[in-house]
Amino acid sequence: MIRVTFHILILCMALLFLLSCSRSEDETERLLQTLFELQSQVEARESRQVLRFLDKGFIAQGRYRTFQLGQMMALQFRQNQKILLFLKNTEIDMRDPQADVTVSAYVLGSDNIIPDRGQRYEVKMRWLKINDQWKLSRLNGQRATGNGQQ
Repeated sequence: MIRVTFHILILCMALLFLLSCSRSEDETERLLQTLFELQSQVEARESRQVLRFLDKGFIAQGRYRTFQLGQMMALQFRQNQKILLFLKNTEIDMRDPQADVTVSAYVLGSDNIIPDRGQRYEVKMRWLKINDQWKLSRLNGQRATGNGQQ
């Protein structure tokens, strides 16, 4: 009897482990989908839609709030008729209900079809899961140095 109970306990623990891994993978996929939706809204130059992804306590670079980010986006959208973002080397450290994301972001801008301005940034983000939705809470980035090869 003890042996059967022990095997059932081991089986239950294994199932719980698999379920928790599956949940973590699902949340990672949901966060990646949110990140790609944010990317598409930036490329579409939809500042109001971009702001919907932000948490109420959002802060960028340790000092900019939602209002200032909105102003910076408006300026960039006026200066660049076309904006393209390429995300590379995305790393996610999931600790539900928050996740830390590190990514290399290539930002290209232009007034025409062919981009004539561009920069690579190393970006760190903190996302919070609020009411089953991922919201961007912290954003820190700096221009990357070097030739961009990793």
